[in-house]
Amino acid sequence: MDEKPSTSGGIDHSILQELRDEIDVSTERCQQVHLHAKHPEVTAKLSDNQKRWLVVGICLHRIISPAIRKYVVPILIEMYKELTCYHKIDSQSYQTHLQRYQPTGAHLNYEAVNNNRATYGYQKAMYDYTIKSVVDLSKLFLHTHMTHYTGFDETCDISTLLGLIINIDKFPTVVKSNAKYVREDIRNPWAHCDFTEWDDVKYSDSFQQMEKVVKDLCLNFNEVNQIIQAMKKMKINAKPADLDDNEKRWLVVGICLHTVIIPALRKYVVPILTELYNELTLKHKIDTQTYSTHLKQYPPHVYLNYEAVNNNKAKYGNQKANIDKFPPVVKSDAEDVRGNIRNPWARCKCTEWDAVKYNISLRLIELVKDLNLNLNEENQLIGKMKKWEKNGENILSTIFKIEPATDKDEVEMNRQQEDKNEGICNYFKREI
Repeated sequence: MDEKPSTSGGIDHSILQELRDEIDVSTERCQQVHLHAKHPEVTAKLSDNQKRWLVVGICLHRIISPAIRKYVVPILIEMYKELTCYHKIDSQSYQTHLQRYQPTGAHLNYEAVNNNRATYGYQKAMYDYTIKSVVDLSKLFLHTHMTHYTGFDETCDISTLLGLIINIDKFPTVVKSNAKYVREDIRNPWAHCDFTEWDDVKYSDSFQQMEKVVKDLCLNFNEVNQIIQAMKKMKINAKPADLDDNEKRWLVVGICLHTVIIPALRKYVVPILTELYNELTLKHKIDTQTYSTHLKQYPPHVYLNYEAVNNNKAKYGNQKANIDKFPPVVKSDAEDVRGNIRNPWARCKCTEWDAVKYNISLRLIELVKDLNLNLNEENQLIGKMKKWEKNGENILSTIFKIEPATDKDEVEMNRQQEDKNEGICNYFKREI
């Protein structure tokens, strides 16, 4: 048998040639990536549904949240005084702490205050149970993951405010009912975005419901009218001048998350989950299992949440299965995006979305490079993000107008103005 020629070090020449060929291909791929990233051939266009979603988000966080904060705080202050007087919550200990809020029987969550969860985990006997502020009192009525706020300011987002109204009995029934509707039918669908549902009907219903909430907040006449006029203006003809740079950056990151990253993640996740399903169906018969035979844990020791399937529980529990089929680098980048971009974005403290936060966010979003997409798909996605990163704030300057004001909208705005004028006239008549 003829021996293949080798180098003096005993390395096969044919292998060297294969390596050279691979290097050439890799170099060509890198050049293509650079070329595509430098000259992305994409256009940043938004559909009417996407524009409606943007406008509703602005109204929720820029108009509705401040109004609800102003309404909620005085009620919570009175509640704090009451509980301090009757239950000494400002000086209580593990042995004496108020475990349930008596009027409703609600369990109070002391994990959320005094850094208890981070410091002591589940060692509840070690917790600091003193409630020294109205802010800490409010956290007792919420899930721990909702208590990242430091005051009743921009850190206290719309989801938290609605949760406080819903969970605390001090708020009138009509306000609680409207708050629940806004959370379930507007805020949550907005944060867990499905653009296809933001049609004309959803858009109009959202504004009607937000207006109802405002009217229930016992604000003075001028405040109510100012808020409703601001919403009407946004609904009919939102303008870029209405937003500051931080708000524009926040919107651009939201657009990238929901129009670029999420579709890419879906495409990556589905084949892996399909293989996992086939594997568990074959080995554990999960498609025919019963209570006595069902798979309780996914290796190594992950609890499987059957509350979340087949309508077993109307509201899902907090336990989530961590699937080990995804590579560590993808898991790590996904955690970065969720913890440092998506969650802060959904809580919407617009003041934090400065140029630094903006640039860091759009760097982290490049986790698409981990998703094993083909070269064209990867370049297309990165190109879209670079387009938004570079021109997003300018592009937003032209996208808000959705449709001309309808006769109904104009009549409603005129009626609001007439009511306002009539109220002012009546005020001066009383003064005279």
